[in-house]
Amino acid sequence: MVRSYQIKASASMKEGNLNTPGPLSSL
Repeated sequence: MVRSYQIKASASMKEGNLNTPGPLSSL
């Protein structure tokens, strides 16, 4: 589960974390 979340966050960051600005704040 954690792995999937990390991968999703990584992809979001690459895309521009425009879809998920939440995880970035957590990091």
